Amino acid sequence: MPSRSISKVALKAMAIRLFIVVLLSSLGGYWYNYKVFKDNAVHELEKYSQERAERESLRFRFTEKNLKLLGSAFHQKILSHNYDIEKEFSENISYQKDGTYRQKNRSHDYQTQIFIEKGVTPDAEMKRNLVIADHLLNNFGYAWSSMFIDVWLVSSKGYAALFWPGRPNILSRAPTNFSFSEQEWVQIGLPQNNPDQKTSWSDPYFDQLTGEWVITANYPFYFEDEYQFSLAMDVQLSALQRRTMKNSLPNTHHIIFNENGSIIVKPDEEEKPEKALNDIVRLVKSSNETIIYDDKNDLILAKRKIIGPDWWFVVVYPEINLISIARTTGAFVALVGLISLLIELLMLYLVIQKYVTHPIQKLIEATSRIARGDIRARVEIDTHDEIGSLASSFNVMGDKIMERDHKLIEQAEVLESQVKERTSELDTQRAKAYQAAKMATLGEMAGGIAHEINNPLAVISMSTESLTKQIKAKTLSDEKLLAYAERVQRTTERISRVVKGMKSFSRDAGSDPKKSTSVEQIINNTLTLCEQTLESSDIYLTLSDVPQVRVYCREIEIIQALMNLIQNSIDALEKKEQKNIDIKTKIVGKMVHICVEDSGPRMPDAVVDRLMTPFFTTKDVGKGVGLGLFTSNGLVKSNGGKLYLDRSSPHTKFVIELPIEITH
Repeated sequence: MPSRSISKVALKAMAIRLFIVVLLSSLGGYWYNYKVFKDNAVHELEKYSQERAERESLRFRFTEKNLKLLGSAFHQKILSHNYDIEKEFSENISYQKDGTYRQKNRSHDYQTQIFIEKGVTPDAEMKRNLVIADHLLNNFGYAWSSMFIDVWLVSSKGYAALFWPGRPNILSRAPTNFSFSEQEWVQIGLPQNNPDQKTSWSDPYFDQLTGEWVITANYPFYFEDEYQFSLAMDVQLSALQRRTMKNSLPNTHHIIFNENGSIIVKPDEEEKPEKALNDIVRLVKSSNETIIYDDKNDLILAKRKIIGPDWWFVVVYPEINLISIARTTGAFVALVGLISLLIELLMLYLVIQKYVTHPIQKLIEATSRIARGDIRARVEIDTHDEIGSLASSFNVMGDKIMERDHKLIEQAEVLESQVKERTSELDTQRAKAYQAAKMATLGEMAGGIAHEINNPLAVISMSTESLTKQIKAKTLSDEKLLAYAERVQRTTERISRVVKGMKSFSRDAGSDPKKSTSVEQIINNTLTLCEQTLESSDIYLTLSDVPQVRVYCREIEIIQALMNLIQNSIDALEKKEQKNIDIKTKIVGKMVHICVEDSGPRMPDAVVDRLMTPFFTTKDVGKGVGLGLFTSNGLVKSNGGKLYLDRSSPHTKFVIELPIEITH
């Protein structure tokens, strides 16, 4: 089975890529949302700051209009002369023990308060103004009391009239030494301070009478081009503070300050440090834009002018709010994306499992069954995609394999029968070839048989080698096999006629059982057969002491191999002046070595690798067919030994290794 699942690999690859896409989308969404929220916030700040500034400006403009309306009414009252000034003054205003004039106790519905400073003597003009003010303030004041806390008539000559329903006894409790002429909000209306005769607004101040911070609108009243008094209205800063801080956009706060930089309304000190407020004031005063970015404090500022006192109304929006909103939105988008990703991956996993993994597993199982020999294995996949085509091709392949195997089994049965028959023949031919080699050796020793046997043996050997190769390659056809068989048959018949007279030695020993034989007996029996040949060839043979060891073998085969080595040495020394053959025997480990070394030179490197090849010979034509060493090597191997050329010797030296018989 595969070590990895294609569905898991695909899911992992897709998950990584989709996660990157979701991450990039979330980052892009965060950036886009931040830009959109910022643009929306800026637009909302512009709109809101304008609305709030206009709303506050409306209050101040309304105050100015009311004061002008009151002044116009006062002017008409003066011109109408329909008041009994002295009578009303004496009925409503009385001299006090402390030297001041104040209004008398009247009904609860009559709220106008009168005050004349100590040491000031009322004249006709003062009495007229106070009586008219008593009527007008009480009439106009109630209509304005829903929006304004009070209405004043105040003169630098030391008298004042006040309408304040919420505090009806303020002037009655005013200190004896209280002076209106010393008040800043009174002085701003004087001709020398207000030559344009316009309504002016005081700076914020602490009112000693009310104990609160207020600002006052001062409308100077002139009659016949002569300054008479000022009409005034107070605006409590505490009310402005509450209204400004309460009615705000979410996550914003407001600041109001005048042209001098004095802050009128501000958030709590804990909410906004004084240094940050000063930075805001400096930026607003130095910029001509309505939207200002305070990068130092990460703020967005929207500024507008409040008409009337000409104050700056500033909406402060921390950019961290945008980041928080964008981050929340981005996190939501990322969460939705991840959830969608998980759902998509689950669906993808199910699709891959159904349409890819399961069909492939079926293919793998069928392939494994065929690999185990079950050629009837088939894949049941009924789809029209690539995997379905692959399954169909696999099934066709299985049918072809089954058909081929049936044919191969039939051919194998026929071939097996032929191989058994040919093997039997080859075994017979191989045995005959070994026997022929032995006879060739005897023939060479006899001096007359070799030439008659060499050619047939060559034909048999070549046919056997070619036949063996073609059988192994499975390229042997019936026609070729028949031709080889006929050729071998003809050649065998020729050999058979030549070797009939040598049955005594040429008996096939391949079927003989192995027996325990001494090495000394093998060597002695071999030398007995070679003795006459050695003498006739003038070759001097030396034999070292032979150890008393035994080997388990077929003696005739080892004798034949040893005789082949001796005969090769005899042929090699035919034309040499020094003709010596040395046979030595030694024990090496669990093996006994029989060494045959002649006085001839060592063999060239070019022929060493081919020595054991069938039909390879270095002898002259007619002297050999190249089966001696090949046959000897086969005989030694069949007895558990080894035949090889010893390259360490300066002469030609062959070694027969045989395992020593283990005795208990």
